[in-house]
Parts: sequence; C-alpha cells; structure tokens
Amino acid sequence: MSALSFTVDDPVKLENEARAEALARAQTKAKATAAAGGFRLGRLLGIDEGGVYDKYGRGGGPEMMALSDISPAPTIEPGSQEIRISLTLRYEIK
Repeated sequence: MSALSFTVDDPVKLENEARAEALARAQTKAKATAAAGGFRLGRLLGIDEGGVYDKYGRGGGPEMMALSDISPAPTIEPGSQEIRISLTLRYEIK
C-alpha cells in the first residue's frame, strides 16, 4: 500500500494568515454574542489556540483502507490544501 502526501512550502506564513482570520472572526462573534446577551465586552483576558489542522484533521486522513475501498486516481489541482486554526477568546464582560 502506498500513500500520497502533500506539503506546503511555507506553512508558518499560511498558519499566521489563518490565525489572523480566525481572530477577526472570533472577535466579531464575541461582539455579536455580547449584543444578543445584553452585555458589553471588557478587555480580552486570553486566547487559547486549539491547534493547526489540515483539511483531514490532525491525523491527515485515513491511515489504511481496504483494497476494495480504493477508487480511481483523483484529479489533483494546485491550491486545494486547507489550513485551519481554532481559537478561543476569553473576555471580561460588563
């Protein structure tokens, strides 16, 4: 059994871009939650990062498959790799 593995030339750059996008989305969501709950956000107390994931999750996809599960070779297109960052923001509430 053989496996195909793809890498990214500069994963740190892409992870940082994903992190900045995740932070912006989390801040927007926190503000909307505060408005819906009738409170205001205070200062940001902390940021926890859940991890860096590719599109298959941490394990990188199925490790093994039965011979009957193998399908014809897929078409591979450049730029289809995904980098995901999960952030949890903790705020003071007022």
